[in-house]
Formats: sequence, C-alpha cells, structure tokens
Amino acid sequence: MLNTCTKEERDWLIKSVKKFNKDKQRVKEIIVFVKEKGGIEYATQKMKEYQSKALELLKIYPDSPYKDSLLTMVNYVIERKI
Repeated sequence: MLNTCTKEERDWLIKSVKKFNKDKQRVKEIIVFVKEKGGIEYATQKMKEYQSKALELLKIYPDSPYKDSLLTMVNYVIERKI
C-alpha cells in the first residue's frame, strides 16, 4: 500500500503511526486512509498467499498430531474473526 501513496501521504502515515498512535482521532484517520488506499485488500491477499505457501510446505511431512496442529494454527490465524 505504501507503494501507491505519494511521498507526502507516506510521510504522514509513517509519522502518524510512530508519533500519534495513542491519539484516537489520528488512529481513525489512519484506518480510513488505509481502507481507501486498498490496504486491507492488499493485506488479505498477502495473508492468503502465505497461507497457501505454508500449507504447501506442510504437505511434505507425514501425518501426525504435530502436523495437524500446524495445519489448524495456519487456518485459524487466517479464518479467525476479531
């Protein structure tokens, strides 16, 4: 998402996150900005890519309770609702 921002937007965002992360109004502005710039969609896409890679890597291991736990964890992290 930062790749699609102007330099001014990027500077504002970085400064806001670093120095104003306890300012509720600024945090709301950051959330709106990230949503408008497609940051949520980008993060979701990346998350699913990493999930796919992790599941593919786990296929080479034999079935076991450990593998089952890892599969459960990978899927839980992706599918959970906050």
